[in-house]
Amino acid sequence: MRLNKIRNLCLFIIIVVCSLSCHDDKEVGSTRKLFDLNWKFSYESSSAAYKVDFDDSAWQHVDFPHKIARIPEDKQSKYNSVVNDTIWYRKTFDIPGSWERKTIYVVFEGISHVEIIFVNGEMLSFSDCDNNSCRVLISPNLLHNTTNLIAFPVSVENSPVSYEKSNGVLGVYKHVWLQIEEP
Repeated sequence: MRLNKIRNLCLFIIIVVCSLSCHDDKEVGSTRKLFDLNWKFSYESSSAAYKVDFDDSAWQHVDFPHKIARIPEDKQSKYNSVVNDTIWYRKTFDIPGSWERKTIYVVFEGISHVEIIFVNGEMLSFSDCDNNSCRVLISPNLLHNTTNLIAFPVSVENSPVSYEKSNGVLGVYKHVWLQIEEP
């Protein structure tokens, strides 16, 4: 009898722990999809990298989190000892037609020095950022049932002062999510 009580208590504890670990603390009607995989990355700064038809075939394939400590010396300007430079990230992705009436955000849990984001070649403004995390509304710029592009530059001041301010981490150093909300 006592063994049954202990077994039932253990089963109850397991169920409670599992339900708490599966609990979604986001808003009701909200779903998150991991958006970390299959990004492209370049140390080269290009004024056209935000465009849909830009050729990124020579860029590196990366997954997030993607941390860089400093720009490699062979990529630095030979004219300045303190370099202000830019790195770029790009990703193509599809949005199902079933999401057409939903509100969709891209959520960066940790990103350094980003000021603008482009979706399908259009610059987005955002203000929901604090402490290097951002949530950016992208649904108005998405195309459904076809390929979309997200691109953004990350400003990199390659100096000891900038390095210390960013805690030695540059790039997208935590996870990225698509957050899908019911209207």
